[in-house]
Amino acid sequence: AHDQFTYNRLLERANAQRKKSTPFFYTIFTLSSHEPYDVPGKPALAGSSKTIQFKNSHHYADSCFADFIQKAKQQAWWNNTWIIVIGDHGHVLPGNEYASHMPDEFKIPMVWLGGAIKQKTVITTTYSQINLAPSIAQYLKLQPRSFEFSTPINLNDTTQLSAWYSYNDGFASVYDNSHYFMYGLNNRQITVKKGLFNKTDLTCAQAFLQVLMEDFYKK
Repeated sequence: AHDQFTYNRLLERANAQRKKSTPFFYTIFTLSSHEPYDVPGKPALAGSSKTIQFKNSHHYADSCFADFIQKAKQQAWWNNTWIIVIGDHGHVLPGNEYASHMPDEFKIPMVWLGGAIKQKTVITTTYSQINLAPSIAQYLKLQPRSFEFSTPINLNDTTQLSAWYSYNDGFASVYDNSHYFMYGLNNRQITVKKGLFNKTDLTCAQAFLQVLMEDFYKK
């Protein structure tokens, strides 16, 4: 379903839930920005290249989200609502046709919106998506549970592993824009690095992959 219709359904459900006077939680997954980049209406940019299609689909997706936010601001539940926007992955486009697996391809922003956000700020610290779920649980004081692969975001702790990602034949650990390394599973060595590392850094990244795969196989 195109984003404009999906957001309309979300707005309907949120308003219906509000009438019950109970807290609600929804997750929406946008599809309009994904291949095959099929969006309704006249495209914003002329052309048929993959890059142009990519940009047009994201222009449409962003416009639908902006329209939803403007409508949401008019609703009774806006002042008590926390909206989190985050990507599930990065992309080689625009700019590249083939993946290099460098950290820039995996870099995604996170945006917090809603009336529940009382302070405007920009945080440049690098974290992983997996830190989000335990952070939400902690901030909302929900019943504590075990998050085996992640911990809440702690802006005062600069020692924790920031972000780990994998690709077809390797993985990487990213601490910030000037501190990361990539490891190849075929040649079993660090293939790209920036900043200083020690054996413990690599061991922790390898251990994460091992525990992750063991958990996957158990399921």
